[in-house]
Amino acid sequence: MPTHEIYNNADQIDYMGNIFNISSHDGSTHGLQLGGVLVTLTGSELNNGGGDVSVRLVNQTASTMTPSQVTHDSRIITLNRAAGIAVTLPAATGSGMRLTFIIGTTITSNTTTFTAAGADTIGGFQTIVKTGTTTANVYPITITSTVLTLNGTTKGGIIGDKIEFLDLASAQWIATETLQGSGALESNFT
Repeated sequence: MPTHEIYNNADQIDYMGNIFNISSHDGSTHGLQLGGVLVTLTGSELNNGGGDVSVRLVNQTASTMTPSQVTHDSRIITLNRAAGIAVTLPAATGSGMRLTFIIGTTITSNTTTFTAAGADTIGGFQTIVKTGTTTANVYPITITSTVLTLNGTTKGGIIGDKIEFLDLASAQWIATETLQGSGALESNFT
């Protein structure tokens, strides 16, 4: 295609600033094609899953955290604070966002909590295995739960534990927890 046709079909071109914007890209009928196939993802979706392995892991060491779709969706968030982290989930909208948390540092004081925003609720299930044994407890997470609490012992929070959240519907998160615990194992949701 001659250069002038590219310029005529682009909405904004800044050669020296390296900007090529196709604002009419709608992901269904108009916009960027690669190899004759229309790109259906948004720019944010491309950036989120674009294959840059350097951003697959997000290390969290601060005492509080509110994940976002742009920064954390489909990435692995390692929680590395022995004194626990207070995580507030973003509002559930039914976006399909997936948040995956791995305990990177065992909780030795306080707790790590996952709290639903506003009137949102959390449902799902929790599997917790007693360390050093094959004994496991499985708990359904009541669909009206709003907080999951890991304490480093009876409720999980040991290095390697995995907690996944799915933004299933408006005001509804689904959680899947694979945990290890010590002492008298118990459910971690309220």
